[in-house]
Amino acid sequence: MIKKSFGWLILLGISFGLSLGLSAIAADITTSVVVTITPAPPSSLSASTVSTTAIDLSWSDTSSNEDGFRVERKTGSGGTYAQIATTSPNVATYSDAGLTANTSYFYRVLAFNSDGDSAYSNEASSTTSASSGSGGSGGGGGGGGGGAGTPITAVVFEGKAYPGSDVTLLKDAQVVFPAQWDPKLGIHVT
Repeated sequence: MIKKSFGWLILLGISFGLSLGLSAIAADITTSVVVTITPAPPSSLSASTVSTTAIDLSWSDTSSNEDGFRVERKTGSGGTYAQIATTSPNVATYSDAGLTANTSYFYRVLAFNSDGDSAYSNEASSTTSASSGSGGSGGGGGGGGGGAGTPITAVVFEGKAYPGSDVTLLKDAQVVFPAQWDPKLGIHVT
């Protein structure tokens, strides 16, 4: 918010008769004018499907005075928008995860600052990928063995964990299994 102050000097002439002559009384009057500057709206919003449960958003930051961006989403073209995230200033991307497979999502973004909100960006939409699920014919048993699938013999991951920390392993933003870090045993399933 920008505040500007303007002052005027007003001279008031008052005559008190011939013996007193002409006197001038000066008054300094100050007033404030408040000028608000809301951010320009973001533009070129795009939505790209990443997986069955995630969509990435990106847009152009057209303002230089935003405090951040508010991201809104609705499910289906007839849904109602709700705020799902706020980003920091100059951050013009957002990854929306934890979505439902094979579902259409619509997005819009606005910039905000202490003076108010910008207009909304364009609307962008994307549909999450269909889940591969367990449907379909799974093929034969492979000569008498089949049915059990291939067991996981090793999992390689990078990261840091303190002894006794709970660790959740994810695949495509879905929990594969909860585990716990043990410095002697490594990671083990809880």
